[in-house]
Amino acid sequence: MKKTMTWGARAAVFCLAAILLFSLGAMWAKEGGLKITVNNAPSEITPLESGGTLLVPLSFPIEEGKSTWTVTMEYDKAKGTLNIQKTLYKEKLRGDTKCQRCDGTGKCQACYPAGSGKNAVGNPCYICDGTGKCFYCNGEGKY
Repeated sequence: MKKTMTWGARAAVFCLAAILLFSLGAMWAKEGGLKITVNNAPSEITPLESGGTLLVPLSFPIEEGKSTWTVTMEYDKAKGTLNIQKTLYKEKLRGDTKCQRCDGTGKCQACYPAGSGKNAVGNPCYICDGTGKCFYCNGEGKY
């Protein structure tokens, strides 16, 4: 079975790796170095240089569940500035949206009347198998 890491775990691993690199030594001088802003606020982040590549350790809060972040960086070497924008992407989760098929009632709309479990001629509804529950949301009214 394939195991995958959540974004929160990936962020934690990245932060730990950045701290490890920092402690190993490739340190950027604070005086005359890069001026970094994170979400339009001055930051005390110390960039790292490793093999000619500049690395910037970023921190992300770890929350229960799945979190998705968008990070945008604008680097101007001539001015010596790095602007970083971190944005938490919020999306509707399952269970937060009203079902479009039954309009949140949880009743099968193919039944006659809706949710009865029978079709127009009195036979079991073929969409919900006679349960009367909306097949799309399983009768919960949300998905």
